[in-house]
Amino acid sequence: MAFVGIDVGGTRIKMGLVKQKKMVSSSVFEVKNNHSLEANLPLIIEEIKALRFAFDASEPIEGIGMALPCLIDHKKNKILSDYVKYPDAKNIDLEAWFNKFYKVPFIIENDARAALVGEIEGIDQGTKDAVLVTFGTGIGTAVLLNGTMLRGFNQFAGNLGGHQTIDVFGDKCNCGDIGCSESLASGWALHSILETEKSYEMSSLFKVKNPQMKDLFKAAAEGDTLAKSVYNRYLKAWSYTLKNLVYAYDPEYLILGGGVMTDGENLREYFQTFIDKANWLSDFTVKVVLAQKPDWAGVIGAAILAQEKEIAH
Repeated sequence: MAFVGIDVGGTRIKMGLVKQKKMVSSSVFEVKNNHSLEANLPLIIEEIKALRFAFDASEPIEGIGMALPCLIDHKKNKILSDYVKYPDAKNIDLEAWFNKFYKVPFIIENDARAALVGEIEGIDQGTKDAVLVTFGTGIGTAVLLNGTMLRGFNQFAGNLGGHQTIDVFGDKCNCGDIGCSESLASGWALHSILETEKSYEMSSLFKVKNPQMKDLFKAAAEGDTLAKSVYNRYLKAWSYTLKNLVYAYDPEYLILGGGVMTDGENLREYFQTFIDKANWLSDFTVKVVLAQKPDWAGVIGAAILAQEKEIAH
C-alpha cells in the first residue's frame, strides 16, 4: 500500500510516495503563488501522478496526508489559523477537493506535528515522550506525551513554543505579544534586530540585502563583532526556550531540526550542556538529538498519519 505525504512550505512544496513508512519516490517544486494555496493544488495533483510513475504506475494510492504551517484540527480536517503565505487556505475544503481526484482517506496536520511523527520512526520507535523543535524562519514545536500527540482543547497545545514569553520587557512579536522566543531569535526577526544595533553599518552584514540566518552564522564564524554578539544572543534565547519546553513536558528526547541546524552537532552539544546544567534533579536526563530526516520528516509523517486514518477507516 502506498500513501502520499505533502509538506507545504512558504516557498516550496515537498512530496513523497511512502510504503511501509519508507519514502520510495519524492519531488520538490517551487510554489506557483504563495498568496494562494488553491492555485497550487492542481500542481500537487500532477506531482502525485509523477510520483506514481517514478515508482510504479500501477501502485494504488491508499491515502493522502498534507502538512501545513498552520494550527490544525486534524480530526475535522480544518485549518484553524490564517498563515501569511496562504491567506486563502482557511477557506478551502481540502478533503473535498482531493476527493474529486482520489477517493481515499485524507488528513491535514500541522507541519511540526507531522515532522515529529516522521522523526520518531527513525529515532526510537519505543519512546512515548519527545519534543521536536525546528529553528528557522520561525520556531516550530510539537510534543508527544505518553505516546499521544499533545493537542489541547483549542488544538494548539505544544505547538506554540516559539511564542512563549522569555523577555517581559521585549519587543512586540508578530503574534501581537511581547518578548516571544521568535521575536528575540528567529529568521524573520533578524533584519529588524540588526537595524536596532548602532554598529550595524560597520558590520559585514550591512552589505547583505535582507540578511538570513546563514549570513549571520557565516559572519559570526568569520569574526564579525556584531554578528558574534547577535549569534550569542540567539543561542541564549534558544537555550532558555528549550529549557522551558523540557521543564513543561519532561521528554525523553529533545529533537532539534530546521534550517538553522546546519552546524548541527556543535549546536546539539551546546544545548545538551546547557540543559544538563539547568537541571535541578540529580537523576534528570533528556537526550538532545538532531533530526534524522530534517528535510523529509514532514512528508513521511503526513503519509504515516494518512495510513493510520486508512487503517481506522
